[in-house]
Amino acid sequence: MVEKRKSVPWIVFSRLLGLLCFILVVYLMNVLAPAVKEPIFHQVLALVNDNLVLLVLMSLIFLIGEVFNALPFPIDLAAPPFNAVGAILLLVFLFNIFELIDVLTGEDVSPVFRGFSLILYPLVFFIVLVVGYVGVFRHLLPELVKPKEEIPPGKSWSEVREEFREAFADFFTLLGEEVRGKRS
Repeated sequence: MVEKRKSVPWIVFSRLLGLLCFILVVYLMNVLAPAVKEPIFHQVLALVNDNLVLLVLMSLIFLIGEVFNALPFPIDLAAPPFNAVGAILLLVFLFNIFELIDVLTGEDVSPVFRGFSLILYPLVFFIVLVVGYVGVFRHLLPELVKPKEEIPPGKSWSEVREEFREAFADFFTLLGEEVRGKRS
């Protein structure tokens, strides 16, 4: 089964539209912030505002990776490094979320994750890079990666319902025959 790739203009349009909607929601949250008295809302909004550049940059890097991935070989070889850098930025944002959770809960869990960051950053980068290149080269070697056999479609819900109806009818018929047989 050949995987259909999305068109580059559609990828760019849909991702930039999503990014624009996200920025609009953040803007509206900032406009409505003075009317909201909930301190958690303000802390989450501060997290988003403080990381807005990071989130936009991460989105653009993932967009570039997706555009390269949509192009044919050998141009798609540029996609995995962009996706790996985007994954690192995502990890940075996740660490910032853990810090906010520490503030909200009063716990001190994020330093544990920060301690692993020296291992996690290169590990995540390497894993995303390797998986990305496996995906790129998978398209070049279709005979080595054979597609799974197609599974025949299952029964419809009406067929399942009919089988249950027949099973209950058989059960009650046999039960009735047993009851009649014991009375005779």
